[in-house]
Amino acid sequence: MSVKLKTLLLPLIGALLAAAPCGAAPMKSASSGSGQPINIYAQTIEMNDKTGVAWYRGDVSISDGEFSIKADRVQVLMREGEIELFKAFGEPVDVERQSSDTQPGIKAKSQRAIYNVKTQKLDMFGKVELYQQGSELRCAEVHYDMQTGRFVGKGDEGKERCYVLIRPKKGEGRTAGKGADNQ
Repeated sequence: MSVKLKTLLLPLIGALLAAAPCGAAPMKSASSGSGQPINIYAQTIEMNDKTGVAWYRGDVSISDGEFSIKADRVQVLMREGEIELFKAFGEPVDVERQSSDTQPGIKAKSQRAIYNVKTQKLDMFGKVELYQQGSELRCAEVHYDMQTGRFVGKGDEGKERCYVLIRPKKGEGRTAGKGADNQ
């Protein structure tokens, strides 16, 4: 086992021994985005240090202070001692990113979500609802690049189209009676 992986697993194992079956498992990952510890709470935790796969089940909550996932179950994939992917499943999966100086915050719900820590790409599937700065996007699936702020939404082929509600920022837009025809 690599030193990096041991460094990440020892706090997890300690938390498991101290708090089973409800565990808080703080882990640090240089690629977590915020550089903050990643805290994971779940009813049950199953890890395989040989494969780098961990399953968290039952009221799962994962947070690093800026980004959070809440789901029924989450699979965490690690490579070379670094967290690479979060795969979340549930009814619903809740994802939230706090706003920063460079990016607005988001809140989203779906039935399944995959978050790639290194690329900061979030893929959501099944009854996706995404909220940002008062606007709303509803689609069968949404792909969101958190670094660029680019969204791609797709409807359910032949069944359901995407829906977008765009709210103007305060102070923008026209007021009643002052449109282009009434000047």
